[in-house]
Amino acid sequence: MSAPGDSTNIDRSNPEWTVDTFARYQSVVDVFAQYPNVLGFFAGNEVTNNFSNTQASAFVKAAIRDTKAYIASKNYRAIPVGYSANDDSITREPEAEYFACAPSTASADFYGINMYEWCGNATYQSSGYEARTEQFANFSIPIFFSEYGCNTVQPRTFSEVQAIYSSPMTDVWSGGIVYEWFQETNDYGLVTQSGSTVSVLPDYTALSIQLAEISPTRAIESSYNPSNSAPPCPSPTADVWEAAVSLPPTPNEDLCNCVPSTLQCVAKPNLPAQNISSLFGTICGTLGVDCSGINANGTYPGQYGAFSPCDATVKLSWLMNKYYLERNKAAGACDFGGQATTQSAQSPSGTCATLLNEAGSEGTGTVTGSLTAGSGGTSKSAASGLYGTWGDFRIMSAVVVAFLGGVALVVV
Repeated sequence: MSAPGDSTNIDRSNPEWTVDTFARYQSVVDVFAQYPNVLGFFAGNEVTNNFSNTQASAFVKAAIRDTKAYIASKNYRAIPVGYSANDDSITREPEAEYFACAPSTASADFYGINMYEWCGNATYQSSGYEARTEQFANFSIPIFFSEYGCNTVQPRTFSEVQAIYSSPMTDVWSGGIVYEWFQETNDYGLVTQSGSTVSVLPDYTALSIQLAEISPTRAIESSYNPSNSAPPCPSPTADVWEAAVSLPPTPNEDLCNCVPSTLQCVAKPNLPAQNISSLFGTICGTLGVDCSGINANGTYPGQYGAFSPCDATVKLSWLMNKYYLERNKAAGACDFGGQATTQSAQSPSGTCATLLNEAGSEGTGTVTGSLTAGSGGTSKSAASGLYGTWGDFRIMSAVVVAFLGGVALVVV
């Protein structure tokens, strides 16, 4: 739901689930929910890509939870929300278990793996496809190849298509999406584009031939009764999987908007990002202020401040004010090198009073207050039952065929 290079991405090196990021996800849902050919939304793609950043998955799973709830609260049709992972041998299994494990309100509705194990004249056995199929034989949610099409041997013949769309793979996998449509410098394209002219490449022809020969098995939704149960969430293990089961809070724009007017010391407007970052380090480090209220740590067991979803300036102002009050409003305590200023604070009332009281003076409380409709947030209504409404993903087993024919999975 975010764009490459966009500041609203969930960054694996510094993951956050914020008001602004959630607003971006909501805007994508609002645009694409109207199209009946949208099969689902990807809440992230390879955000965790090895054992060193598994904590980032807690933020993606929070995005899945809140996006599902948002879809339900808007009374859109039940569009599934899932995740696309890389094929890392260490994190492959615990990552899949993590996104599939309960509760259903936060679990992925489908799971994709970017799979490039079949290269050249490989076979079902030699490629690793057999091992992966056995590994995920009892997986509880629809699983498919969110990318495939190794290009280390060219031209690509796509012989793997016959395996992907026949038994035993169709008993486990729900097809796949070939990477990629337009030719780029990485040389994975099926077509080239010049202006309004699109020309097919040899890979397109090879893929077309392979797809014309398949007859994938299908399940009829009305008669399909899946028996696999959700797996337990993976136990935290150093150097394998450390993402917390406890997830970041739902971004509450109302709470964040309430903060600035209640503070006696605030950051000056329009501070450069590097200054803000440096001030965080000074306040939380050198000055020794407890920053739990704005921190977000997805490493097990998971620790998230009530104000962690707010934007950087709001969080900085809250910390400055905290320090100012701890110093009993001493002269110079609200200066920070000329980057802060005092103001007359307003006493919160109504909803603001409730939300701020729940957050607590240290910002470590749990905020349960409902969000204002249309405020960039969503109600707390759960999106349970999405999977049941979606049914079996295998009814669209030939995902790549549908994709090329105008059915889309949206990377959100």
